[in-house]
Amino acid sequence: MVELISGRICRLRIAEGQMHRMERIIYHRYPTREWGCFFLFGYRSCSWGAALSVVEIFPPQAGELNRQSHIFEPSPGYIKRAAQLAMDTGLCLGVVHSHPEGCSTSPSLLDDDMDSYLADTQGGYTKFRPYLSIILSKTDDQVSFSGRCWLDGQWLDVKSLEIVGIRLKKHLSYRHHPSERDIRDPSRERLGDALGEASHAALRSAKIGIVGCSGTGSPAFERLVRAGVGSFVIVDPKPFKASNLERMAGSYHRHLGKSPAKVAMLRELANEIDPSIKVMAIVGNALDDLVLDQLLDCDIVLSCTDTNHSRAFLSDIGCHYLLPVIDVAVGFDGKDSRVSEQVVEFVLYGGEFPCAHCDERIDSYWMSVELMDEQTKQERREDAAKFEGDGAQYWRGEPPQLLTVGYLTGMVGDMLAGYTIGMLTGCFEMPSTRFQFDITMPNLGCVSASRIVDSECHCESCRGKADAAVAWRSVARPIHWPRPVFL
Repeated sequence: MVELISGRICRLRIAEGQMHRMERIIYHRYPTREWGCFFLFGYRSCSWGAALSVVEIFPPQAGELNRQSHIFEPSPGYIKRAAQLAMDTGLCLGVVHSHPEGCSTSPSLLDDDMDSYLADTQGGYTKFRPYLSIILSKTDDQVSFSGRCWLDGQWLDVKSLEIVGIRLKKHLSYRHHPSERDIRDPSRERLGDALGEASHAALRSAKIGIVGCSGTGSPAFERLVRAGVGSFVIVDPKPFKASNLERMAGSYHRHLGKSPAKVAMLRELANEIDPSIKVMAIVGNALDDLVLDQLLDCDIVLSCTDTNHSRAFLSDIGCHYLLPVIDVAVGFDGKDSRVSEQVVEFVLYGGEFPCAHCDERIDSYWMSVELMDEQTKQERREDAAKFEGDGAQYWRGEPPQLLTVGYLTGMVGDMLAGYTIGMLTGCFEMPSTRFQFDITMPNLGCVSASRIVDSECHCESCRGKADAAVAWRSVARPIHWPRPVFL
């Protein structure tokens, strides 16, 4: 019998388009007989378990599955062909099959035998890489699943299957059904009346990552705490400053002159609202691998920074690990005490969506300056001053300080929380995966931007490959940056 170890779990993500392709295969003989296929996936081993992401479905060819059998029986040729592909691509081998309608997705003794054999067999092709087995069943729109992953000589339980698109469909395995406390929550009954009773369980079981905890991140955090989201990972490297008071939720007069960490202030705010909510507060930058591990344990990550390097990195992990990332940007401009524009942009990354480079939202020069140490900046300034021609190739100055005001960032933070709640509950979604509006314009000047994957960008070839795509990340943590501190 296959034994699952306790204390570590896996999260499996798959893009919506890939899920449709998988379902067309595994439900081929539904509802009375099993069917299945192999697939390739990427992974990252983390302190809490592993983040898994489907890269490619590998359908069977004629004769590679036994049609005379009621169960899923792959031929030795299909197994060998799939394992060879995993070895050639540097990815990992997974298998998925259906159980008949009405049957439990708990693995049978035959499933135990198959998984033990395949984990051992594929190990001969892909040493030290994990093996993954998933069982699915459905009745109407209800999906039941179980999964287990052979990793580092142990079987880990796959806690969730997350289908990533403009909606996030998260299915918990039968071992992780919500408790009665999660289903009924009188303190959020108004929200339940609006979104349905199932929204309580969806929000309570969710974990949200927030990178950037000031103007937009802090109001989004407060609204999600009040809505009943059960867990958070909040990340920001900076301490509170007096100028933050005007736009940062959770900041008060008592914080002036003390410079506490912003994430510590938000954790205190959450504790005052609902002490049962879990908050992992990290003083640091998202580019650190220790922070990445924690973000990958989240359902959705909210990008609330105004830096190019954070946007590029979060876009990368959305693509490489299929992690849903909602990025927001605010532009404020004017002259002679007259405001000319107050522009807001929302963009969704992850799944099969284009990356930030495809969307032309990254300025490579400003990103390089953000990552420089002070000595390098000074050397660039001196080189530019010595150059007889255009010194801009050495130094174009510091990235401009973006102007933000609390009423605008607060509104955007609340909207961001709203779209997050919509994705988690399935009750509504963003009007487009990328759109802008300007609150000074008639009818808000709202426009949706067309999004096309750039044929010269690496994002399409790296989609879902997880750590196998690390060499294609657009940015890495500079060695002179301090390591994160977990509060």
